[in-house]
Amino acid sequence: MKDAYTVDSVTKDPDSQLVDSNDLLLKGQYVPPAFNLYQAPYPGDVNPTGGTTAANNNKPATSTPASILCISGTGGVYKTTESEQCRSAYVYAISSGKEGRNALMGFLIRRSDDICHLHEAGIISVGTTSNFSLSELATILGGVGALVTPVATAHVLSGSAAIVNATRDNFNQVFFLCGNSVSYRRRVARDTFGRRSG
Repeated sequence: MKDAYTVDSVTKDPDSQLVDSNDLLLKGQYVPPAFNLYQAPYPGDVNPTGGTTAANNNKPATSTPASILCISGTGGVYKTTESEQCRSAYVYAISSGKEGRNALMGFLIRRSDDICHLHEAGIISVGTTSNFSLSELATILGGVGALVTPVATAHVLSGSAAIVNATRDNFNQVFFLCGNSVSYRRRVARDTFGRRSG
């Protein structure tokens, strides 16, 4: 299951950053960094220097998209190698009409999906590992409890197995609920955005 969401050095976006974590899944994964749409250019903008305001949007389009042409500089200002300022994704969206707005919205949703899928994969990975560990512990405690002859020891081990099994069940319910809650909220938000973009 976790491999379905793996984003490695081959499948990552150009601006993705390596996640430095000790969690079971996240180490070695890439995730998109925060995106400031009031500073960063929209990567698909083929006219990134066409005007830094909606009113000043009259330069002819180039064939090079902003993702290649624009480089982050000091103070969050993006410029070309010729020091021309690149317009922000927000300016692109408001100056490009409905198509530009929808393109930017699609880009942001996909970026959000990448971030959330990585988080969801981490939840699934931790849940799977913990579920296996607790299940095995419950099996061992229950099995040893059945093998020992002193009744008091057998009761303690069997009771411990029941406690570990109940903990595993509670753990599974919390992780299942957390994953479903995130998915549901994202689905509602996506539906809302879809209705607004029409």
